[in-house]
Amino acid sequence: MRLIFFLSFLIIGGQSFSQNHELLRSRGMLSLALFGTAKSITLYELKQQAMPGEAIKGDKKKIIVETAEFCNEIIMSGRLMINDSLSSYANQVLDQLLKDDQVLRKKLKVYFYYSAGTNAITLSNGMIIIELGLMAHVKNEAQLAFILAHEITHYRQGHMLKGYLNREELKEKSSTTPQYLLLSSYYSYNQDQELEADKMGFELYKKSPYSVREALRSFDVLDYSDLPFDDVPFDTTFFNKDYMTIPAGYFMKDVDPIYSDDNYEDRNSTHPNVRKRRMALMTEVDTVKNAGTHLYAVSKDEFLSVRETARYEICRLYLIERNYPGAIYACLLYTSPSPRD
Repeated sequence: MRLIFFLSFLIIGGQSFSQNHELLRSRGMLSLALFGTAKSITLYELKQQAMPGEAIKGDKKKIIVETAEFCNEIIMSGRLMINDSLSSYANQVLDQLLKDDQVLRKKLKVYFYYSAGTNAITLSNGMIIIELGLMAHVKNEAQLAFILAHEITHYRQGHMLKGYLNREELKEKSSTTPQYLLLSSYYSYNQDQELEADKMGFELYKKSPYSVREALRSFDVLDYSDLPFDDVPFDTTFFNKDYMTIPAGYFMKDVDPIYSDDNYEDRNSTHPNVRKRRMALMTEVDTVKNAGTHLYAVSKDEFLSVRETARYEICRLYLIERNYPGAIYACLLYTSPSPRD
């Protein structure tokens, strides 16, 4: 009964809440790189990436085929945002990072994926795909820029192809090597790639006008990615109206404190734990002199606007996924007195 009681308030309040916000939507036409079947996308990419007079074969062709199949899958899901306001803004940040390398810039494009997750992935075809939840969590443009610099390095270093070759090599050893050694090698290799992307991404990032300290603070997004995008005490009068009030006894008086262990066990993870990544990058940050200090290079107002859009959509996503506690708290955060601060 209590859950139904809460949801009734959420639905009633949500009617006026949603009327003042335009939903995030894709616009325009799909590019040739994204339009069609997995086979047609594969043929397009093979043509684009081949050198004059050269045919792509072997492992490189296999990874292009896999990438095309993955692209087709996420496009057909309907969750990949095309020509939307968030992607447009993120691509402007990409412009800032690669203003001295236009050849590389033309090969990359940022897209957002309609999900409350906080992950990002870079494909071998130059697509940088960011989950919507990541945009809702970042505190400023500089943090987004470092995340993009990390993803740029994955593409520049060919990590996707190298990772594929590593997996194929481990498969060949599977009949003669114990499973635990294969897994250890797999995770270790991927963690080395992540640390390389952090280090080389920072080399790119420090040439930009962005604050070098924000590169370190961007790891807070990873550290608290399983929590809501902000942390404020829940207002127990949030649903109260002149004609209806939720009794105070329905709410907990005390809650457990938030604790995050950034030195968690990572032996069975493709990414090093947050503390290792922070410490490795701290060594690089401490050697930088005369670096940028800006939190914003494109626009603070535009950043706040697109982040506000992302946070609104998180409320909607939680409702779609029937994560009602998350939706209620996200609504509280979004409708707080200063949602743009």
